[in-house]
Amino acid sequence: MITTKLSLKRLKHSELALALFFSIIILKHLGIMWKAYGVTDLTSWLSTIRYFFLFFTTCFLVFNKREVSKLFCRASLFISIYFVFSLINILILYQKTHNFLLVKDYLLVLTSSVVMILIGFCVSSDAIEKYRRFFLAGFLLLIFNILFFIDLNRFSLDPNMKLKSMWGNYLFFADTFGVISCLAVSVAKRVTTKVVISFVSILGLVILNSRAALLCYILGVSIYFFVLFKNKLNLKKILAFIVLGIILIPLVNIISPNKRMFNLEAALKGGSMRERSLMFTHGINDIKNSPIFGSIGGQLILKEKPDKGSYIHNYLSIWRQFGIIPFIIFCSFVIFSFKKIFKYPIDNHYFLLLLFLSFEILFFRSYKYTYIWIPVVGILFNKKN
Repeated sequence: MITTKLSLKRLKHSELALALFFSIIILKHLGIMWKAYGVTDLTSWLSTIRYFFLFFTTCFLVFNKREVSKLFCRASLFISIYFVFSLINILILYQKTHNFLLVKDYLLVLTSSVVMILIGFCVSSDAIEKYRRFFLAGFLLLIFNILFFIDLNRFSLDPNMKLKSMWGNYLFFADTFGVISCLAVSVAKRVTTKVVISFVSILGLVILNSRAALLCYILGVSIYFFVLFKNKLNLKKILAFIVLGIILIPLVNIISPNKRMFNLEAALKGGSMRERSLMFTHGINDIKNSPIFGSIGGQLILKEKPDKGSYIHNYLSIWRQFGIIPFIIFCSFVIFSFKKIFKYPIDNHYFLLLLFLSFEILFFRSYKYTYIWIPVVGILFNKKN
């Protein structure tokens, strides 16, 4: 329930920020998938919509003196330091290489981070509650879209895309679907509805073919339901659920036609894991050689896939790319957001989203994974949650 009356200006930029969020997550998800399968190409129109909402969200925020005053706090100072040091590293990279395309990639990451911070700042947990039906409708829309492009024989997305080069977007599809699912679970009123959405989401992530997103989502919802039921379930029941999960995983591996998702042996010994290990080792050596400033732009180019990977696939990539100060600031923000939210975790709609995104960037994603800023800033900057 929303216990405070939000001002008209607050409502305006909250609504605009939510519209921006939906355009970045849901509309972009749909647009890229439709383009990949040759349904229609709306990407330019959807980009225009995103810029429209971004512009007006920023304008309403800037002209609201009360909200601008909230920006000048201690947390904002550290965010500014994070971006200043990151930008300095990018400028040094350009001075060394004069490679604008390489620098542009980093600038886009910082720009994306600013947009996610803007959304988190404008959208409180109360605002998510107020517009809960939109999150549930968005979840259903993505589910129907995924089912439309499913290959039932593989129980995954149909690999026969019109644009084969866009197959790598399955990571984006899985991540954006996971974000919407986490919020849909959080805003659902009934426990039964939360469980159903979680189960359907797990099937959706299996179809989308991202093992990392699937694993992090299962870990996130497990902790979420543990906290939700901790006063209602005894230790024996909790252990029974854990044992049941351990039994079901190899069983699903035998039954499911999607062997990629549940074949643990193939996942641990596959080419993807070897490549990530190589990138990790190379990245750690870069950190050792330059622990203060990192080694921005010194990506490891794999001969097998010269256009893929090239960076550590976890949160240490921030240290490697931008240096130790941005890394410490980022880790501090995540830690403090957990510290704040664990006082009343179930009452805050960012809780499950924070769990999911934190697991992703802790184990599988890189500095390019900017969604994490939404729950972190949403928790730290909004007192009323």
